[in-house]
Amino acid sequence: MSERSRKWAAPLFLAIASPILAEILTGNLPPSLFFTPVVFVLMLVAYGIPVLLIRDAWVRLGLGVPGLFVLGLAYGFVNEALFAKTVFMDVAVPIDTFDGYRQSGVNWAWASFIVPWHAMHSLLYPIAFAWWLFPSRRAEPWLGRRTSLALFAVMLAVGLLVHSSADNLRGTPTSFVLSLTLVGGLVLLALVLPRRPILLAEGSSRRGVAWIGAAVAPLLFLMAALSDNQVPTGVIVAVAAGFYAALFFAVRRWGGFSAPAFLRFALGNELAFVLMSLVFDAQRGAIELVIAHIVLQLLFIAALLRLRNEARATTAGPIPPVP
Repeated sequence: MSERSRKWAAPLFLAIASPILAEILTGNLPPSLFFTPVVFVLMLVAYGIPVLLIRDAWVRLGLGVPGLFVLGLAYGFVNEALFAKTVFMDVAVPIDTFDGYRQSGVNWAWASFIVPWHAMHSLLYPIAFAWWLFPSRRAEPWLGRRTSLALFAVMLAVGLLVHSSADNLRGTPTSFVLSLTLVGGLVLLALVLPRRPILLAEGSSRRGVAWIGAAVAPLLFLMAALSDNQVPTGVIVAVAAGFYAALFFAVRRWGGFSAPAFLRFALGNELAFVLMSLVFDAQRGAIELVIAHIVLQLLFIAALLRLRNEARATTAGPIPPVP
């Protein structure tokens, strides 16, 4: 591989991995549709560009876990408010138990479910996987400042076009401004949050971290269960905030923000989600998605085995010379 190819391998991986983990893993898009030229380019703009910009901001500014997670929330609104517009829907919400929850133009119950989900699966996990797979490029920005500004302008222009289209819900100037306000406010908040703990710091991993990540996945659907029983919006938002706050302190206490631990947690969480998606798509006969989910399962398992081998090699230390 040439030097130029190596330079672009890491950002290309991140730009493609993020939408795959969000769209194919959940069964929202089958691979045959995901990789059609128009859809694929839109995925790169809606996922790849903002995730790359946030990743470089994380490196340049030395943001901690709180700041990076809040930038993930900002990205969640880029995705679901600016592009998909689902947070402005009252009917035909992707999970229909959240239908009828729109208040003052915004479906806050649905937002409290999907926006933090994007922060984890579309941002933190792909960034962690890229950090692990491309060790020589961990500490440096991947995009120049001019390139970053140009890509931001492209994302904003395409976002405006998509937002004003009538594909599922035609956006309005008010919803466009509100989308940018939510994103901008979260970005400003991220900049003033503590720089500790550090994500992917050196350290070790306790046993069972992957299992904890797997166990957390189904708990997230508690909010969907609440919405199915028409629990008030404020309760669902409070449950979501409490869930992620408890998760943060539990993972921190478990040492889960070190590189080995967080990677295991992320892989366990992804394995659980893709397993749930596999069962759902098998029940509805979506064979293409079932195959895609099996491939993802195998990749996640292989990654966990590689992490285990790396940990064993580190523990064993260097092989002593033969006398």
